[in-house]
Amino acid sequence: MLKKLDKTIKDNLHGMVDKALEANKAAVLDEYIRQVDDVIAEAKKKIEQKQLEQERIGQFLERKKQLEDLLNIDPSNQKVKAALELVNKILAEFIENPTDN
Repeated sequence: MLKKLDKTIKDNLHGMVDKALEANKAAVLDEYIRQVDDVIAEAKKKIEQKQLEQERIGQFLERKKQLEDLLNIDPSNQKVKAALELVNKILAEFIENPTDN
């Protein structure tokens, strides 16, 4: 009995919502379009941020390579090895949190 009553109430509510939506169809569609536009704008913003982050990472990697080439690094040297490990650690931290740098 309660299930039947529950279903009847839900059906009536759905019917009322459908009627309200139908009566305000233009306003509802305008709101949906606005929401979609907002989502698209936010997605574009996030894509632009990721592209900038990728560019910064690429620049960082290029500078690292230039430094290695310039110094003609001998990786068997312990100080050089420690310096390279530090550079790699900084790069890893940068990649994990590019907006903090």
